[in-house]
Amino acid sequence: MLRALLFLLLVAPLPVSSSNAVDRFFSALKGTSIHIFTPGFNEKSPMDGKPILPGFAKALGLDVGSPPYDSIEFYGVAIIQQGRGIVAYIVREPGMYESSVLALYYFNSKTHRLEKQLDLADHWGDDGYTYEKDSWFIDVDGDGYLDIVSKELKHSIDLERMDDPPVIQRKVSVLLYRPSGYISDSSNSFNATSLALKHDEDLWQDHEHCK
Repeated sequence: MLRALLFLLLVAPLPVSSSNAVDRFFSALKGTSIHIFTPGFNEKSPMDGKPILPGFAKALGLDVGSPPYDSIEFYGVAIIQQGRGIVAYIVREPGMYESSVLALYYFNSKTHRLEKQLDLADHWGDDGYTYEKDSWFIDVDGDGYLDIVSKELKHSIDLERMDDPPVIQRKVSVLLYRPSGYISDSSNSFNATSLALKHDEDLWQDHEHCK
């Protein structure tokens, strides 16, 4: 049964492709199951993206601070054709400690700006706590449009009591694409969990005894 949790899109009337000036920062990603994840920063990854200079990033509507700019924090990662006339832009942007967030944007043809919709991936840790989120573009309901399946893992351990079992929280969610917004679909949670396990089995089953 669908839960009527609606994520309103900021784009009117539909997300479309932008100009070549914007698109040149992004590489096309195609497939029936596209994995979006935070890259490992010590090795080359398709999620690294191309650096977007702060001045141009600001002109695109990205949340850049005021000059003088200390560093490049935004990277154009991918363009994904979600369905007929629907184009998604994936931007790597600042997270907790570095540019670890992979976010979904749509291009507003009226304002000529990218407008953020939601976070798709992140990975960071601190003092015994680890957070990781991955997402996949996949047509869950067979309507010809790629939906979003997200997996979140929170892992916490007391560094002063290492013998205690870790506290682990797992969550898989499904967001069905609609022109008016994303609908959270709990009826597909079983299939979504299977998909997440397929792609990250080692991570998810590292601590199965602690369920």
